[in-house]
Amino acid sequence: MTREKTRENDAERLSKTFPDALVGLNDEDARKEDLPALLANALRDLDELNDEAAEEGITPPSESAIANADRLLRAIYDILPRQYLVELLPEGIIAITVPGGFRRSVMLLCESDSGALCSVNMNGEHRRKRYAHADQLPDRFLSEALSELGRG
Repeated sequence: MTREKTRENDAERLSKTFPDALVGLNDEDARKEDLPALLANALRDLDELNDEAAEEGITPPSESAIANADRLLRAIYDILPRQYLVELLPEGIIAITVPGGFRRSVMLLCESDSGALCSVNMNGEHRRKRYAHADQLPDRFLSEALSELGRG
């Protein structure tokens, strides 16, 4: 079997085993970005938020909100690598959700004024922390929440 055929078979097996792992990312994108597929997908979703805002007629995110979200996605990936949900909320707020199963998640809101909010839900118990500047993240509060989420 040729090396190319082996790679195709491996990619096909992986996509069947982990269907979300390779969504929207081809080999060329992965090489170009030189990033793990899950992180590259989240960053691609972030890049598409301005187009989404225009299509839906809502306020686009500010440059600082985009920059903070980009930095935070990379930072949280180092702490807890997984697939993230990146969404645009009204008023140009970027929401990054880190799923952890039933009734378990961490959500980061990157606001257009450079502020941020971290909201943690662990089995129905909620806690949150507001930040005047998103560059204060990741801090101990977020790192501990992500670690707890990772322990399942």
